[in-house]
Amino acid sequence: MAQPRWTLLINGFDYARASTPPAAVDWQAIWSSTDAIIGCAASWSSVVAWTHRSFFAHGYICLCRGGGDDNGRDGKDREPATETPLPDALRQERVCQAVILEPLHPELVALRTAAGNLWLLDAVRLFAGDDGDCTVRLVSVSPAVSVDCIAATYSRLFAVAATENADSSQRRCRLFSATIDDASRETDQQPSPPSSSSSSSSSSTSPLWTPTWNEADLPHGVSSVAQLSCGSSHALLLSRNPAQVYSMGNGLEGQLGHGRMQSLSDGFALVEALDGLPALSVACGGSHSAVLVDGGILYTFGSNASGQLQPFDPKAAPLDTAIPSAVSFETGEGDGDFVSCSLGCDRTAAATLHHVSVWGGKKQKAGAPPS
Repeated sequence: MAQPRWTLLINGFDYARASTPPAAVDWQAIWSSTDAIIGCAASWSSVVAWTHRSFFAHGYICLCRGGGDDNGRDGKDREPATETPLPDALRQERVCQAVILEPLHPELVALRTAAGNLWLLDAVRLFAGDDGDCTVRLVSVSPAVSVDCIAATYSRLFAVAATENADSSQRRCRLFSATIDDASRETDQQPSPPSSSSSSSSSSTSPLWTPTWNEADLPHGVSSVAQLSCGSSHALLLSRNPAQVYSMGNGLEGQLGHGRMQSLSDGFALVEALDGLPALSVACGGSHSAVLVDGGILYTFGSNASGQLQPFDPKAAPLDTAIPSAVSFETGEGDGDFVSCSLGCDRTAAATLHHVSVWGGKKQKAGAPPS
């Protein structure tokens, strides 16, 4: 009997083969492994994934390793994807979640493990064969806390952690944030892969970025956090018992869902339009948001500049909205049938039991990914 293989598929812009403007691609297999692929994460120019013993990267991180001109279009042949052994410390703890710290540190990946620890990994140095504290390092968030989830905007890294009392009978949920700062990088442009010489020289001398953590207030009455998701400059928080949705950050395109095009910088506020709807999951795109509620209904709000809020309606005006609206197809399929959702910078992917549909990004596609 043939050994089963796990395959990682992407749908979006292929930075490793980018043209000007980037060319859109349909479902594309970028990694296949005989080990189970435990998880994956994507930024707007890279994809990373991992098994219990291997780490994989695709896109910008590989271009950094390969050198070339600013956009990686010098005509040289490169591998579009790279695989390397997972560092021993991470292999022992089992990685559960990853966040790429792009654009300020596109080479860095924050990793949460099953042990409740937070690690920082320099993927470019890892693939260059470097080791030690300059490549992977355990990060202390606060004494005696266990990290439950992580998320990042373009400029802030968030960590939801819990503190247990002496007899472990009660857990106190806490929210921490750290400003991602790097004055040497431009935040408004796509990062450029450095030359191979500059990359190798900096690998041996530059220390890993060290977060400075500040504790933030959780919304009033929230004692447990089920999920935290971040876009380019906004965040959604899903609480437990009851399951309610809160948002904060940039809301000028309606991505906070508070019914007005306004930002909120002094803490998370309840999305009142969804109050009373038992939310199952939340997701943030660049400037839009989605909430999946019990019953398989998907709500979207925020920027609709690329048609990322509602699928398959070419006549609809691309209007932004701050009011959550249920996603529906003209055929009626999908209404009450959604089981999961994920957002890219300007596109939305949602799955029913039978299909995966992707819309936005100036393109709209439907159907199951290739088998």
